[in-house]
Order: sequence, then C-alpha cells, then structure tokens
Amino acid sequence: MTYVVANRLRTVDVEKFLEVFNKLARPALEANGATKIRVSQTVIGGAEAGLIGIAMYFDSVSASVVALGAGNAAAGPSAREAGVELVGRSLIKIREQRGSHEGSFGSVLMAAGPGVDDPTYASNSDAFYGAMSSGVNGQMFGDVVAGGDRTGLHVAVTWTDDLDAMQSAAEAMYSNSEIQKVMSNSGISPVSRSIFKTII
Repeated sequence: MTYVVANRLRTVDVEKFLEVFNKLARPALEANGATKIRVSQTVIGGAEAGLIGIAMYFDSVSASVVALGAGNAAAGPSAREAGVELVGRSLIKIREQRGSHEGSFGSVLMAAGPGVDDPTYASNSDAFYGAMSSGVNGQMFGDVVAGGDRTGLHVAVTWTDDLDAMQSAAEAMYSNSEIQKVMSNSGISPVSRSIFKTII
C-alpha cells in the first residue's frame, strides 16, 4: 500500500523555501522512508492560490510519521526563519494509478461520495482515465484517510503538459453520458478543483 502525505505551505519567497527544503528537509525525509517527493504550486484554486504543495510518498503510515518528525527537526527552525508557514496536512491512500505522473502542470480534484469496493474503484478509474487520456499524461486516484475536514473525500490528481488539452478533456468527460452514469452509480460529487504548476 502506498500513502501520500500532502503538505500545504505558505511562503513569501519560493526560492528561499526550495533552498531550505532541498538542503535540510529532503535528505531527512528520504533517509527516513520517503520513496518519492514532488513539489508544486497552486496557480488557480480559490483561497489556496499561491500555496506550495509537497507530496511525499511512503510505504506505510508509520514511516510517514517518523519521516515527518525527522524533516521537521532538520528543517523546521530554518523554514520558520525563511517565513514558511504550514497551512495544512493530509494523508492520502493511493487506490489506483494510470499513465505517467510527470507533467509541467496538473489539477487536483476533490470529490465526495461513499466508499466503493476495489473492483468498482478500479473500473471507475479506468473510465475516468479513458475519458481524460487524450489531454493528460496520467492520473492518481486516492482517498483522504486523515485530513481534518477533508477526511473521507476522494482525490484525483492529474498531470499534463498542456492545460488547454486537459481542460478540453475534462469538459468532454463531464458531458459524457457514460461518465455521468459512473458518477451517479458511485455517488461521486465534485467538491473542489485546483490547477498547479510543477516545481520539482
């Protein structure tokens, strides 16, 4: 099982944040179990526009907690001096992945709905990615298992190198009667969507 810890940060100086993160936080996180780390910035996303997002991948929840402690001990003081503020943190369980998770841009879609069994989740993911694949590089589907008021929401992260192609694919998907049926059958209702640019 793979989990993602998603940090949302506010900083007045992105370059200074990256300097502290790459020098102090990243080595501590990777030495304590982080298998992959991605950094992005929300470009369009309501009140979250401008926030830095750090996605840290782990093989277990326990490993994530140990690594977060190590990262905070190594970089916390310097990050605070650099004006970095933690806005929120969520733990996401990855359920399905499709395509490539590389791209200059992407989107994060949060949706409400009851849980479904693994075969249904996989089938739904096939349907969503099949409808979006013409304009995106790949997608990750998961559930927020700990995230304050976000707990229980479903998450779809999409990567692309062409935002217009991604948006066209999304509009076509939502107007597709088969996709509408999938969403209705599984009780899926979109809650929010944001667009990000990839930094690392």
